[in-house]
Amino acid sequence: MWVERLELVDFRSYRAGTLDLTPGVHVLVGPNGRGKTNVLEALHRVAVGASHRIAGDTALVRDGASDAVVRVGVRTDDDRRRSIDVQLGAGRTRAQVDGQAVRRAADALGVLRVVAFAPEDLALVRGDPADRRRYLDQLLSQRRPSYAAALADYERVLRQRNTLLKDLRGGGGDGATLASWTDQLVAHGAPLVAARLAAVDALADPVATAHAALTGSDVPVGLTYRSDADVTSADDVTTIAKALHAHWMRRPVRNGGAASPSSARTVTSSSSPSTGCPPAPPPRRGRRGRSRSRARSAPHRCSPASVTGRCCSSTTCSASSTRPAAAGSPPCATRSTRSSSPPPSTRTCR
Repeated sequence: MWVERLELVDFRSYRAGTLDLTPGVHVLVGPNGRGKTNVLEALHRVAVGASHRIAGDTALVRDGASDAVVRVGVRTDDDRRRSIDVQLGAGRTRAQVDGQAVRRAADALGVLRVVAFAPEDLALVRGDPADRRRYLDQLLSQRRPSYAAALADYERVLRQRNTLLKDLRGGGGDGATLASWTDQLVAHGAPLVAARLAAVDALADPVATAHAALTGSDVPVGLTYRSDADVTSADDVTTIAKALHAHWMRRPVRNGGAASPSSARTVTSSSSPSTGCPPAPPPRRGRRGRSRSRARSAPHRCSPASVTGRCCSSTTCSASSTRPAAAGSPPCATRSTRSSSPPPSTRTCR
């Protein structure tokens, strides 16, 4: 397979551009900032469904344009001509394969297959586990377009579930639906984990062979897939689903994590036993797990009236800004007006 033609419209720095290629090795040479990497990024976006440099498609559209278009003509190993057209815009992607519109953009993946290596790929070794999962997801999406569709469904359910968790922490939402969202998350996630495990197993021997050829060393190199859930490559999808379900239901409700409905209610509706004020929100975590809220966090100040009524979720509240809570109302249901200094009758609740 080789790329026969590439057309760009309003993609990155290109208002319009066409590149015709022939079989063999091609080297793009030019000054910095002239768009050499943009050409490779366009091919990667069509083949994998994502840029190798950034998340999202917004930055791929040229400044001042509403959409970008990438057209690729491919010659297959059996000498067939195929085409992929991808239109990128804010929040939407449209694709055509061989001149026919596809129902989902993910259905266009796998027609063009590429292998890219860029400085960003060092994140496979140095970066977070999410970087390695993303690499496996992109690899599997090229091999099996159905994987990309399953991944999109999983991410959609994950966003919906995380939205529910945020609502539960804020005193809203329906905790009874959390178990249903967890079941859907497991149903979509188990096949993905099974495919990742199989891919790691399939890559183990080629990686060891390539490492020995490159280094001339007999030091063994292995690949393993480790998950917080108790899964192994020998497990089938049903066993993986059970392990994922147990893992998700054990996780506490914080930072978008998962938990059982009972623990979600405990976190969102509990109050300090000594003051009746809601506990301070958990600190936000940085990429390496360090707290980012040490300098920002401030104690909740609540008036005596709010101890028996509704506690406010802002930094300070006065007695006049609180009302007796209705029966069954969760704390922090009413937000009061911030004041520059606490009223004389307030006390600090930590």
